[in-house]
Amino acid sequence: MDKSAAIEVARMLIERGFNLVATRGTAKDMLKDWHTVKTAWTDHNPSVTIEYRPEEFMALGAELYNDHWDIAQGLSFLPRSEHVYAQAPYEEITKEEYEKRAAAFPKIDWESLSKYELQDSTKSSQTFACSGNSCEVVDIEADDNN
Repeated sequence: MDKSAAIEVARMLIERGFNLVATRGTAKDMLKDWHTVKTAWTDHNPSVTIEYRPEEFMALGAELYNDHWDIAQGLSFLPRSEHVYAQAPYEEITKEEYEKRAAAFPKIDWESLSKYELQDSTKSSQTFACSGNSCEVVDIEADDNN
């Protein structure tokens, strides 16, 4: 976990037999893949981070606006780089670095997972209460603890 500032980030290791970073394709390919998943695979809004090269930027923006604007949600765009920014997706690391991180990765006892949430704490009874130009989230079920 990276606990810088007030953000916690879980890093997941993905071992590949090929170079995932180099085989991602173009930004247009990634946008096409997102569109396929969005329109033919899910009923919700899949999120994707699309990395683009400088020469792809204008055409990518035009395609997004002209062809996908009415359904565009869950999209993030980052310039493709050598990851000079923190918490970049698909960080390419060496095999040695992977093995080092994998050895330090905490062991997860998946059999114990059911012990962590013993009751449903979902708040499906929450709704927005709006007045004027502001809203607050309120629980519409009576709370006997107040």
